[in-house]
Amino acid sequence: MANFTGFYNLTTASDLLEKLKWEFNNLINAKTETEYRYHAFNLFVTGFHIADWMHPGNKPLQDALKDKDILKICGHLAHGAKHFQTRDSLKAVRSLGKMNYVEDGYVEFGYFETLYITIDPSEVTGFPSDPISVCDFAKLVIDFWDNKLTVIPKSSP
Repeated sequence: MANFTGFYNLTTASDLLEKLKWEFNNLINAKTETEYRYHAFNLFVTGFHIADWMHPGNKPLQDALKDKDILKICGHLAHGAKHFQTRDSLKAVRSLGKMNYVEDGYVEFGYFETLYITIDPSEVTGFPSDPISVCDFAKLVIDFWDNKLTVIPKSSP
């Protein structure tokens, strides 16, 4: 089996954090619903897997990070998107969807509805039980990784 040390110029957890920020910038500036969905998908997959890049080859430390509530939510979204459904063990998110504020069929160039996440407060703490926009949650994920990558040494979760 090949031993990978990143992907092209992405070689560290900090590189992946920069990718996460790039996805976020593209998410908030998306011109179409397709762009918005693609960047949201990429953002949550990237946000979840930074833990793997922060501690390559150290599954206990990766798992300790992924056990943080914010990454449980991120992982739920990432796995649900990749596999079309979430694993039974993932219950952090009650739903991901649009909040319909306009009538079906309303069309104006550049208009699309924001995705909202409804988090299950019985599974994770410190998050609102009201729906939170994908962009607002993405900011929390970026803040989490900004803090972790500047405060915690590479050998601890």
